[in-house]
Amino acid sequence: MTNYLNIKNSTVLNTVKIDTGELLTLVKVNGLQDEIISFFKSEKKVNEAKGNNKDNLYLTYNENDFALCEFYIFFKGDKIVSFAIRPTYYPECMMRLYTCEDYRKLGLATILLNECETKNLGCLKDNTEAIEFYKNKGFVIDYEYNCMFSLKKE
Repeated sequence: MTNYLNIKNSTVLNTVKIDTGELLTLVKVNGLQDEIISFFKSEKKVNEAKGNNKDNLYLTYNENDFALCEFYIFFKGDKIVSFAIRPTYYPECMMRLYTCEDYRKLGLATILLNECETKNLGCLKDNTEAIEFYKNKGFVIDYEYNCMFSLKKE
């Protein structure tokens, strides 16, 4: 289990009460830490057991890719339930946004978009649910690549 109090380079930002009545803690972590890697690995196994390999793309990592990044992480107790990754060299861009299946549609992604002050992001073309979510939050498709869209906030 991950204890956000023990993650180095971390700062507690806020505590949020979600629709289910649960209290979640929002923590900012600088750089890819071992606890985050452990979460990526365990969540991939959860998704595979459910036959949901599509979400595992968001849980892949290359340590070099995230060396200059900030992670905004929601914890329920000591469990990671949602995260956003923002590069320090391009802070208005979001590299990744992920919420565990049981915590979707509770407002966590919206809070993370706002907390990160996101103005640009990418999304796979076949992730229609996410594309609709971003459009509802004021994003428009800025550029189309082979397998993804670049979106910007209007």
